[in-house]
Amino acid sequence: MPLRTTLDLVFALHNISPELASHGWYFCPHTPHLPIPQLLPESDSHCILLRCPLLYRFSRNSHGMPLRASFFQVVRQPIMPFTGHSQRQAVTLTQDGAIAYLLCGVTTEPILASVRHLIVAGVRLVLTGSARQDMGGIGMRIAQIAPLYEAVPPKLYGGTERVVYALTEELVRRGHDVTLFATADSQTSARLVPMAEAGLRLSGIKDPLAYHIAMLEAVYEQADQFDIIHSHVDYFTFPFARSVTTPTVTTLHGRLDLPETRRVLARFPEQRLVSISYSQRLPVADLPLNWQATVYNGIRLEHFPFRPEPDDPPYLAFIGRISPEKGPTIAIEVARRVGLPLKIGAKIDPADRDWAEEHFLPLLDTPGVEYLGEVDERQKAELLGGALALLFPINWPEPFGLAMTEAMACGTPVIAFPGGSVEEVVRDGVTGFICRSHTVEEMVEAVRRVEQIDRAACRRHVEQHFSAQAMADGYEAVYERVLAGERVLTRANGHASIADLVRPTRTISLATGHTTSAAQRGQIERNGKMAATAEAQP
Repeated sequence: MPLRTTLDLVFALHNISPELASHGWYFCPHTPHLPIPQLLPESDSHCILLRCPLLYRFSRNSHGMPLRASFFQVVRQPIMPFTGHSQRQAVTLTQDGAIAYLLCGVTTEPILASVRHLIVAGVRLVLTGSARQDMGGIGMRIAQIAPLYEAVPPKLYGGTERVVYALTEELVRRGHDVTLFATADSQTSARLVPMAEAGLRLSGIKDPLAYHIAMLEAVYEQADQFDIIHSHVDYFTFPFARSVTTPTVTTLHGRLDLPETRRVLARFPEQRLVSISYSQRLPVADLPLNWQATVYNGIRLEHFPFRPEPDDPPYLAFIGRISPEKGPTIAIEVARRVGLPLKIGAKIDPADRDWAEEHFLPLLDTPGVEYLGEVDERQKAELLGGALALLFPINWPEPFGLAMTEAMACGTPVIAFPGGSVEEVVRDGVTGFICRSHTVEEMVEAVRRVEQIDRAACRRHVEQHFSAQAMADGYEAVYERVLAGERVLTRANGHASIADLVRPTRTISLATGHTTSAAQRGQIERNGKMAATAEAQP
């Protein structure tokens, strides 16, 4: 039933009081002449106390004394800024918009627990961007689980950790309460929970999986402290996610075409998944997976300043990892044929060392080829910004390819072989060239035409589709959609449940006036032939 007045709320709470008691809650309308301690149950139950127009939540501390953890103010308008007790507040709407609750309180753990797990489960209005700041919104309690191979952000190579950094910083900026599980040497504006002393790859740790399993156990021990858990460690999370009620969203950052990966995914069809490109899903399109969205990786644009002109004399660039599927030997041959220097900033993994010693390192004697080794983000921005073009001659289903967006952010066009996400990230003829024949000859011809590309168009393309802001928009929409489907209290013993009091509602953006889900779909379904194909996927 719709809650239109404070009295409606009293009756609704009274009707479900048996169910509340079964979950450790105690409801009592306030009697001014009765002291608060006498209203509280002697057990560890929480107490909901109504004194029109305020709704309080109490519990006892370790000494048995009552604590006022938070309160609600009931208002008559759908949206009304509230200035009193403005340390933290959020807005929620019932479906018909007849009433709104402004939830206020001090920054202690019980606040959001009492709010989200009781009265307004499923109908929170999540404020985005400037609207949240204008309303003083508290946002969501989000756990971000980062891989431990590198620090966040990585000191050198590390695409996934760099993405986690950009997302975490943007979510914090928007007012969310973010906890980052990562290495102790990570740098973040969020609350950092260290899970390893430093990045495992550079530390020489022999069993990195052990650290990740220990981290996941630590995260899920405190799962009830979060509204949502966002994992970036792939399928390691799945068994843990099954053991708690807090929803988990897992972004799959790697390739999905390996039979071993299919085997795991098929065993966990209920897990909420996010892909980083539409093409990434294609190898497992026949599996009944629970895809929530495709959200493209984003970068912090301020770390990759725009360069309207390349260096003079010009050079070509190759960034990433020295391995056969990345095509560094092809890049060297292209540069040799067009007579331009090639600067290579890339790491050599132990697994690729033998191949590199046989096929790559001997080519470093080629005139004009300069191998810089593994570069940090500042060096990478300088290398990409000064380049005439980034060569990206891959031979594998690239899940995303962060180097392409970093190059275009600097204004540098990308010349690539098709594969995986390339056709979603690069606009052929606008931000670079896609050499569909997979030949050195076509890539050589593309280099000769690359000055036709408008470097400013490359920058605009990244600003619109691959910025940290665009990525955070996409993930906020995913979080909202997942939380809107969650119910903490269910029907029991024939009594009405909390779910009957507040129905799921569409999410409304105060900034635009449109449904957020529609807005976000428009931002993550865009250029590339793969988008139309992937829309038909589950």
